[in-house]
Amino acid sequence: MKMENGKTLVRKGAGEWMEEPGFSADGIAPQGDFLAFLSAVRAVKANAPEQRAGIHFTRYSFTIDGPAFALYIRDQLQAMMLAKGELA
Repeated sequence: MKMENGKTLVRKGAGEWMEEPGFSADGIAPQGDFLAFLSAVRAVKANAPEQRAGIHFTRYSFTIDGPAFALYIRDQLQAMMLAKGELA
């Protein structure tokens, strides 16, 4: 899923990107920022390196600070609503 020029586009597998009408990501990802949760990531830990199908990778574990995430989202939504004239 990606946001482009105010439109939500989705792709299944390796298919073409297609517009998904009627879907607004603003409720779950203000301004299309699907990585907003990174603002609340805490206690990041690298786990032991792994290998599968010849690909080497490292998994990371972390916690999400719920109150910090809520504050970040609130601030983003407030700024967006102010810019649209939806808040006094």
